Amino acid sequence: MQFSNIPLTQITPDANQPRKFYDAAAMEDLTASVLEKGVIQPILVRPHSNGSYLLVCGERRYKAAQAVFAQVPERNTIPAIARVLSNDEALELQIIENLQRKDVHPMEEAVAFESMLQHNMDVKTIAKKVGKSDYFIRQRIKLCNLTDDWQKIFFANRISITDVLKISAFDTDVQDEIFEEEVYNNDEKIELYEYSLNSYNGSLSKAAFDITDATLYPEVGSCINCQYNSATALLFAEDATNPVCKKISCFKYKSDINFNIKLKEAIEDPTLVFCAGVYEHVKRTKQIIVAGHEVITKYDYKRFEDLEPEKPDFKEFEEEWLEEHDKDRNGCIEAFDKAMQKYHKEVAELQKEVAQGKFVKAFIVDGIDAGRFELVKLCGKKGVGMDGNSEDEASSSIADEITRLKEKEEKFKGRDEVKIWEEIKPHFSPYNNASLLKSAITILDMEALAFAIYNKLYYESKNAFCKLFEIDIKKEDCFSNLHLDMLPQMLRFFYLDILPPKHLFSVYTHEALVSLKIARDYFPSVLKNIEAAQEEISSKRIAKVNTKIAELQKKLPAPEPAKEKKTKKASIKSLVE
Repeated sequence: MQFSNIPLTQITPDANQPRKFYDAAAMEDLTASVLEKGVIQPILVRPHSNGSYLLVCGERRYKAAQAVFAQVPERNTIPAIARVLSNDEALELQIIENLQRKDVHPMEEAVAFESMLQHNMDVKTIAKKVGKSDYFIRQRIKLCNLTDDWQKIFFANRISITDVLKISAFDTDVQDEIFEEEVYNNDEKIELYEYSLNSYNGSLSKAAFDITDATLYPEVGSCINCQYNSATALLFAEDATNPVCKKISCFKYKSDINFNIKLKEAIEDPTLVFCAGVYEHVKRTKQIIVAGHEVITKYDYKRFEDLEPEKPDFKEFEEEWLEEHDKDRNGCIEAFDKAMQKYHKEVAELQKEVAQGKFVKAFIVDGIDAGRFELVKLCGKKGVGMDGNSEDEASSSIADEITRLKEKEEKFKGRDEVKIWEEIKPHFSPYNNASLLKSAITILDMEALAFAIYNKLYYESKNAFCKLFEIDIKKEDCFSNLHLDMLPQMLRFFYLDILPPKHLFSVYTHEALVSLKIARDYFPSVLKNIEAAQEEISSKRIAKVNTKIAELQKKLPAPEPAKEKKTKKASIKSLVE
């Protein structure tokens, strides 16, 4: 097969090229290779119009050659094979080329299969052409439901294919919301948890809010007879037992309202713990941490419902028994009774742990259960081991809980103090205290003013200020030993320290003008000497500049003599007129 070197300017990339993603680092390496050794393998093009060509295969090589051409203008051609192809033939070659690469990304496969679907190929035909199963093709095509943001994250290998397949099941507005909540501007891997994604699927049977409450969101009422409740239409049998809200924005809004109501109750309970999944990726949890509460992650607790044993169901038990024992019913009832006895024993042990204080009340802050109050068992760093059942361990657990409650109460005290300051701070306003501004200076005013001055002084001046006025900054009441006679001296210390400003960009600023007035009034002789010295320097500099200008002017060519302008003599008639 022959090829020729075709000018790059005659080649146009194919806008319908199914490959949409290119690794930036790999492209840089390829460009460096082409710059050094050239394009070794020719690209494939097809005739287009007016002597130009449309690119079919080899877009990475073409992009690298373009980058080299921008650096070295004489390298303006690329080896290429020209072949007459129809649109469908070209597309099939492009897809096969992309899929045959050993490093092909699942997202690239998805885009390729989607392109084949749009060109009247069904799933079975695609599967046969690429040698994959129908299931594989369908799973890949699902990835095309991802928004552009999620596709970029996936192509950057920051999230697993399992997680993005779950994301692809949501509408685009929900995907955007999950992206905003879970993804940050960094290169970290993103791990999505089932309980977190459940909060976006609108499951009414698992909703943290009361779906019968019509007052939670009065504009839409309760969820029972809502048109967006899948159980209302009963399109599928499972909707009767597992209804889903089809308007996720409403579901999320009700969840948020319920969460905020319950959160106010939770933060007032000092015995309660806040539990989350992986709190680094949840805004609500960060909000609670900023407010001064500790939030423990899923590694440090177990929920009661997760530890509660599942009650055996006779029909299911019987089916499993008959399958395992070759349809023999003998012993089935006896085995079921033993299973029930084991269940009741495990329930009793769990209730005993609750009575022993091994479980504490918790508020769930993220996921589908955000806003629920539940019992949890602390474990790992936050509590006893999950297998501990001895009396010593029980005592240790209670002692740990007492310690935790005391520590939490200390945090609450600190929070109470912060609340006091938040309430009183707006009253420290010069605009709302006109009478106070007009009253005489007191010792309290002096103490407050001394602190304000100290706080605004340059760092290197603070020690001198304390030494001059005998202030021991280490003492709690260090400003209480001052008297009113110190006020003039203290004020002058302050303005002499901050004036003139360290960085003076103009002598016409207010700071500069006031500073100059102070200098003329308090140390005029110093100012006079400084101005005289500067005047001498200035005079010498001006003399040098004038001398230099005169020397340069002598080197200029002599100006041409001005030509006399000829003027018309006025006529006697015009003068008379």
